[in-house]
Amino acid sequence: MSTFDYFSSVLTCTSCGQACDSISSNMQTKIRLRPSLSELSVGDHLEVDWQDICSAGYLKVSEPSAVNTISLLETWECPNCGKIFNWALVEINNGNIQSIREIELSLENLGKANYISEECRYTLNTPVDYDSTVEELISSLRRVN
Repeated sequence: MSTFDYFSSVLTCTSCGQACDSISSNMQTKIRLRPSLSELSVGDHLEVDWQDICSAGYLKVSEPSAVNTISLLETWECPNCGKIFNWALVEINNGNIQSIREIELSLENLGKANYISEECRYTLNTPVDYDSTVEELISSLRRVN
């Protein structure tokens, strides 16, 4: 049994400006109940236990602003220049992927996420036992920057 899927979208690298497509960005996710190395694209429906998304490797940083709508902060790699830890925001509404887009890591964009992936936690040096609000996470990042 496979352990992950891939979010798939055409993304533009903020370092080299080149577009990359499909799974070449290596944006892995364990969000589905039965991952199978599938490419998950805009419009796809996800079978997810929304009450237990944290067991799929996500850290909750804020409550969704609307019912059945969540945003995930993910990292991805540029296959053209090799830059790791590019950032993407995945928006899901009623179980359907609404958008997957590259973003710059900023306090404003971090504030748009309801959940951040394990890779984001690693990159942001977020403790494994982190149990706080996005405001406190942002505040701690301000002290570092």
